[in-house]
Amino acid sequence: MSYNLIPEWRDYLLNYSILKKALDRIARHNQSSERAGLLLEDEATDLFESLLNSELAKINNFFNGKLKAYLAQYSDYACQGTDAKKISKLELRIFYREVDGLANYAVLNTMGVKRILQKYDRKLSRDLAAEYMPRLKRMPFVESGVLASLVTDIERLYAEVHCEGNLSKAKTKLNPKFYSSGELFSSGVLLGLSLPLLVLLLFVLVSSPSTTSLPNFFRIFPVFRAVAAPALFAWLWGLNVLFWLKTKINYLYILEIDPDSHVSYLTVFRLAAVLSVAWLMSFLFYVGAAKGHLRLLSIPVTYYPAMLVFVIVFIMVFPFNLLYRRARFGLFILFFQTLATPFGTLRFRHFLFADILCSMVRPMIDLGYTMLDRARCLAT
Repeated sequence: MSYNLIPEWRDYLLNYSILKKALDRIARHNQSSERAGLLLEDEATDLFESLLNSELAKINNFFNGKLKAYLAQYSDYACQGTDAKKISKLELRIFYREVDGLANYAVLNTMGVKRILQKYDRKLSRDLAAEYMPRLKRMPFVESGVLASLVTDIERLYAEVHCEGNLSKAKTKLNPKFYSSGELFSSGVLLGLSLPLLVLLLFVLVSSPSTTSLPNFFRIFPVFRAVAAPALFAWLWGLNVLFWLKTKINYLYILEIDPDSHVSYLTVFRLAAVLSVAWLMSFLFYVGAAKGHLRLLSIPVTYYPAMLVFVIVFIMVFPFNLLYRRARFGLFILFFQTLATPFGTLRFRHFLFADILCSMVRPMIDLGYTMLDRARCLAT
């Protein structure tokens, strides 16, 4: 399933929230009513079905209109014959993404209808889903084989025009990977480097003298703990993206992520590995130098956390178009939008990001401590 549902189509999706609110009102009324059950249940079913039918009519009309337009557009391409080679790769790719987005639109709506029917049956102890599913399966946006055929036809056209008839190559071009072989290799190298560093760090930590007896250790350790949060966040985010891809969850649409600024889970893992290696090396050098085991640089041991903070901040705010600038700056924009939600529009991504921040109480405290500690060091 593609992950680029066109944002302008949002108003034509199943309005799940309206159906859910109506279902909640019916359930509350059913619990408080003194009338006997069957008549009330029939009235509730009629009310709910009228809302659901209205939504399904909206979905079918939109789906049929888009499908008709796409079939006409493909017919124009196919009728060009030898002139079809004038169709640019980008034009066909955009067309393919829109058609594939329509298939994604159909899947999302089908999932939403099934979910609201299950919720209805659970709250009202009915079996409306069993009655409704046969009708749902006959609806155009659910059973349309024309759309699947159109996707195949576009792949064949692209193969003939731009891939010398190689259908497999055309599918790869129309559905590019989210990562390259270079990203896979570099991620593996960085991960392989972080493992021996971790083992060496553990060895130095347990060596004598005791780590907790080091001078200023409890003042410096919160700085390392705060800087470890971005690396941990990157690892967990990469795992989430991998899980969403494997389970076909349209997270780009749900979180309103721009596909052009999106980075793959392997890219996220590579960034997490870079941050992990930087953190492990800095903490290793600090503990090793403080214990007298490592002295690679002739600098005071308290400089190591400051150097680490500088590296992390530099990676996050690097202004040039490197290191995935759009993705990094998009995170900053999301942060400030989340802070401004009391005065503006609240979207699901703001709610999720705020929930993540609220779950990071200790890292946020450590971050504040780190900022104050660095400011104190600069002042002195």
